[in-house]
Order: sequence, then C-alpha cells, then structure tokens
Amino acid sequence: MLAGDGVPKIWNMSLSPNKAYAAVVQSVPTDHQKLQCAVYTLAKPKRTKILHLDPKYSQSASIQALTFSEDGHLLVMTTGEPENSILVWKWSTGKVLVADASSFTVHHISFNPWDGTQLVAVGDSELNHIDFVEEELKLKADTPLHHSGLSTFSAHTWVRGTFVAVGTVTGQVGVFLRGEQKGCYQLLEHIPVVCLAAHQAGFVILSHTLLTFFAPVESGSKQPDREELFTIQHQVPLIFAKDVDPLHVSIAPSGVNLMLSTSGNEILQLDLQYLADVASGESRSHLTRAWSAFGSGAVLAPSGSMTSTEIQASSPMPLATAFHSSRVTCMDACRLVPIVATAAQDRELRIWNHRRQECVLKRQLTDDPVDLSVHCSGLTILIAYSDKVQMQYILRSDLEEIADFPLKKCSLCSYSNGGQLFAAAGIGNVITVWSAVTHQVLATLKDEGLCAFHRESATERKEASPGFGMTARRGTPTVYAEQQHMLCLTICSAFKIGFKAPL
Repeated sequence: MLAGDGVPKIWNMSLSPNKAYAAVVQSVPTDHQKLQCAVYTLAKPKRTKILHLDPKYSQSASIQALTFSEDGHLLVMTTGEPENSILVWKWSTGKVLVADASSFTVHHISFNPWDGTQLVAVGDSELNHIDFVEEELKLKADTPLHHSGLSTFSAHTWVRGTFVAVGTVTGQVGVFLRGEQKGCYQLLEHIPVVCLAAHQAGFVILSHTLLTFFAPVESGSKQPDREELFTIQHQVPLIFAKDVDPLHVSIAPSGVNLMLSTSGNEILQLDLQYLADVASGESRSHLTRAWSAFGSGAVLAPSGSMTSTEIQASSPMPLATAFHSSRVTCMDACRLVPIVATAAQDRELRIWNHRRQECVLKRQLTDDPVDLSVHCSGLTILIAYSDKVQMQYILRSDLEEIADFPLKKCSLCSYSNGGQLFAAAGIGNVITVWSAVTHQVLATLKDEGLCAFHRESATERKEASPGFGMTARRGTPTVYAEQQHMLCLTICSAFKIGFKAPL
C-alpha cells in the first residue's frame, strides 16, 4: 500500500475500529527530520489525506501516539516535548478541532469503545482520564502510577465500558475507574506485561511466559473488608522457542479464539473453549488440542503436567505467517506449473503459487532439509536430508510420502528435465541416479572433486565434477544415454555458484 510513495521510514500507525482507515506516521520525503501523518483508505487502497503538524499547536518533532474514534471520523494525535500536546483532528478536512496540553508525555491514548466521549491517556508513570464533550477536552487530575504502588506502564485496555486496566514492566496490573485506582494485582514478579485485551466482562494479560484471564468477581463472593472487582480465572503458562517473543494479543469478536502475534513473524491462535479443560485437569490429549493451531514456538504447558519430550511431541502448527520465520536454506521452481518450493531453518516447507502470489501449502518437516527439487508436472517433490532423499506427492493441502532413498551425507538432489530420472549427490561426491518410475538405481557416478553439476544430452551422458582445483572430469555414455532429457545438480561453494538450468 505504501509502495511508490517514496517514504523512507514508518514510525507509528493506527487502524480505525471499523477497519476502513489506517493512519501512518512517516518521515517527510523531502525532510527526514520531520514527520507527517498519512491516512489511507483500505477499501481502495489509496492515500486519502496527509496531516502536517502546525507550529502554532506544537513545536515538537515527534508524534507519540494515534487513535481513531469509533466511527473513524476523528483522529487523536499526541506529540512529545516541549508541549506534550493532544490534538483532535477531523482528518477528512485536515482541521484541528481541539488542541490541549498534557502535563506528561503521552505514549498511548485510546477512545472508550463503549462511549466515544471518553479517552484515556497514559505515559511512563501517569494516567489521565479525558472527557471529549462539544469539541472540548476536559482533562482530569493526573494519576501518578508510582503513588498507587505501580511502576512503569507497558500496556492498557478498556474493560466493561468504564474501567481501564493497565500493566507494568514489573508484572503488576492496576484497574482504574475515571482515573481512580480500584484494584492492583501482582502476576509473575519482574516479568513485564506485554499486552492486555478485553475479554467478555474481564480481560486477558499477555506476558513472556504466561496468559492470565481475569473475570469479574461475583457479588456473593466478595470479601467484606475489601472490594475486589476482578479475579484470576485461568492462567496458561507458555513456552516459546529461542529468540521468539510475544508481541500482541487480541480476542476474536465471537470470543471463541485468541490471536497472538510473535517476533517470529507469526500469527498464532488458541481455542478458548479448551481453557475449561485446563482448569479441570482433563487429559493431555485434550490440552494439546487447544494449541493445535499454535506455531513454532508456543505450546500449552500446564504446570507439572507435561514433560519437555511431550511438549515437542505435540507438534504445534502455525496459523499464519507472512513468510518463513528464519533463513531460507533451499528452494526450487517448477518448469511447467507456476509453483515454487522453499524450505528454511525452521524446518518449514512451503509451496507458493507465484502467479497468484500466495502460499498454497505449509508442512513442518521432521529434520533439516538440504535441498529441494520439484517435478516438472508439479505433482511430486524431492526433499534431500543429510541421510536420505525423500519423494512426496504434492496434494491440495498436504504432502504424502511415496518413498525414501537412503544416502549418506546427501547435499544435492534434482529431477531430470523430463522427470523420468532423478539424482542426488552423497558421500565422497558420488552421484546416484534413480528411475523416477521404478525407483531403481540406474547408475553411480564417482569423482574426486566437489560435485557441481551433472548433465545428460540427447546423444550421450556427460558428468562434470569440478574439484577444488576447478578441473572438470567427463564421464562416458551409459545404457540410458539416448533418453531425451537433461539433468543438473548445483551447489554453492567458495569457488562457484551453480545455476539449475540446461547446460
């Protein structure tokens, strides 16, 4: 959507509640020291309006936070020092309706989803409840969080229409009503609260190791000496893969699924109906079903109920990712069908339709692949591992194994151009050729150097294997030399980059 605008960097963004508009804070193309806010219409998509900060409202060069009103007609923007301004725009006309100053730098601001006349502004250690009435901002007295026993703020959400829940970097959660603190809860000590989201009449808290669900306290169960508004309903421990962190959590409008994004470029899903099984101690098979759509890196781990081996055996799968979550190690394209196969260090194999520009199949492999080759028909694929070559059918939504071909220290594999044969390079730079139909070994080609490519022409079979001295050796014709096909094996080394193409 931003392609072609010449925008060097994006700093912040906000999506309207009706999913019609997106506001993006970006550098001015002609002056990278200045910022502008561009509003995009998502249905088109196109850039509809550009908002520039007027010096009479703010001298600040930073835009700290953005939020849309419920109908998407108003856009609230906060700026940094020295003014710490709060600006309410009618963005369609580019007019500032209200401009006011805050006593602290506002890092996050949001409208009340149930009442469009209320906002909450949150800084590092302050919170302010704001009434927006008749195009006027009425700021209440600031609530210093550190005076309420809370430390630095990290996330917030509106709850039940009137309450605001805030999380801190030390694992605390405070509940406020119109700026007045009504409750404080301590989760895991020194584990930061990453995100909060409203859930039914309560809220859910995401930290690096835990999902905590809060529900309203029933009137009959409240303590007589103190007023408890919310209580912990469920706690779900999380185990993430190395270098993968949770970023954001959201609840589907139906309230059935929880969605979670991670630093591994994944969108993950939890089926909330299984939380009752967690609380009642159901069998582990039921527990792992809750994460059947969860991705490389997060699994359900009820305290003391699952071993590390059982966690790995649950084999969770990602719901959606923009691309591989780690470096791509091998790929191949089909000659006749518009598909490309890729595999990465996360052991995920993907089949892409490059004509429709979408991923059509994802499969988690059991080992690290070293090479791929797609049959010219697009119906089968070769997957080379360090100890074997595996042939599989490419189905509509999965792969089905056909056969395994043991080969020690396998490094390359390839189908012939016609698809009748396939070959792989193994230990000692030995090239083994199989029939793709009968799966029988037709030839074994040996050489002393580094295997770089293998070629078959219409009249004879030629095998060239340049060694580290870059000398090539040529083979002799064999019994299958008159078949009309060509075969290439390629490898990247410090001396040469090979290309999979007819030679």
